Amino acid sequence: MMPLTHAVSPLKTCGGSGTLYRKVEHLLIAVPIIIAAAWFVMIFFVRTLYSEFGYANSVLFWNLTLSET
Repeated sequence: MMPLTHAVSPLKTCGGSGTLYRKVEHLLIAVPIIIAAAWFVMIFFVRTLYSEFGYANSVLFWNLTLSET
């Protein structure tokens, strides 16, 4: 019979060829990249909508923001 510590060791280190970690390891970098790209697209649309439908001083606000950078 195999000792319990030997059987649990690969599970504690996420090792082994058939573990779930090995199957999703390549997705761990893809998900943050997709979320960041979605944020940039959303920021572009929010800025465009705010400049179109925002308060009357929105043009002044964006000009001040852009001139400070």
